[in-house]
Order: sequence, then C-alpha cells, then structure tokens
Amino acid sequence: MRSIDIKKIKEATNRILDQLLADGIETIPLSNQMYLAVSSTEKYDMDNVPEQLVVGDLFDDLEFSESILQSDERAAVYSLTEISPLLAYVGEVVAN
Repeated sequence: MRSIDIKKIKEATNRILDQLLADGIETIPLSNQMYLAVSSTEKYDMDNVPEQLVVGDLFDDLEFSESILQSDERAAVYSLTEISPLLAYVGEVVAN
C-alpha cells in the first residue's frame, strides 16, 4: 500500500506555485463560478458508475480558503476540499 508524504506534496505544490509567481502570474481571473464533481462517497468507487454529480462553487471555495488566512484558529483539514478545486482551476486556466 502506498502512502502520501505530506511534506513532499507540500513541496511539490509550493514548487508549482513558485513557478507561476516567477513567470509573473500572480492572479488568475475567476471567470467560471460553478463546477461539477462526483460526490466524495462515489469518487473512489471504481466498481460503480457515479449516479449523482454534485455542484461546487469556486467563489465559495475562494471565500472559504481566504478566510483561513484571516483567522488565528487552526485550519480544519477538510478545508483542503475547498482549496483543491481552486488549484485545479488555476492549472486548467494556465495550461490553456
């Protein structure tokens, strides 16, 4: 069984974001708001075709992610579920 090394994932993510900044990309226009996703209960079930899509909101994800920086409280690990769609969006926009 493989495992995810959090330090390596952080280093890889930082390297990618540092490259964007070095290329002069400091902001990405958020021209799309809503996105489709598979529910977390069905996402990793390869034995069944997902029956239901869920709707996500990049504006909400961004607001929630920014709120983490405005609080001294410990960030909830589940916050990664709001940050990951934003990272995917950045990658898709920059790649095109």
